[in-house]
Amino acid sequence: MVKYEKGFYLICLLIILGLGLGMGLSMLEKNKSAKIKVIENNKPNINSWNGVAFVVEKWFEDNLKDPKSLEIIEVTEMKKANDGTFIQTVKYRAKNSFGGFNIEHRIFVFNKNKVISAN
Repeated sequence: MVKYEKGFYLICLLIILGLGLGMGLSMLEKNKSAKIKVIENNKPNINSWNGVAFVVEKWFEDNLKDPKSLEIIEVTEMKKANDGTFIQTVKYRAKNSFGGFNIEHRIFVFNKNKVISAN
């Protein structure tokens, strides 16, 4: 049996952690750079990672005090209303102006690639 020194195991561990971190960061950047897409039936695409419609994610980026603090807690499936709009409910946690975290529940109504209301 071959004996390895502690330094060898440390180097192997650092390599494995570095590869994992690199892959995680590339996935995050890929997800962050996702654009709003509309497929042929005018139904907006959803983020397969968290289930939120891309137009709703864009609303969060534009309207939260600290968009990086956003944590999605619960999402309903996107439904199509009779008037052609889409509805999705999102429960989320995000930082407020004072640095504390609030949990909020919003119902988003959107059409193709624009949020009409967020109550």
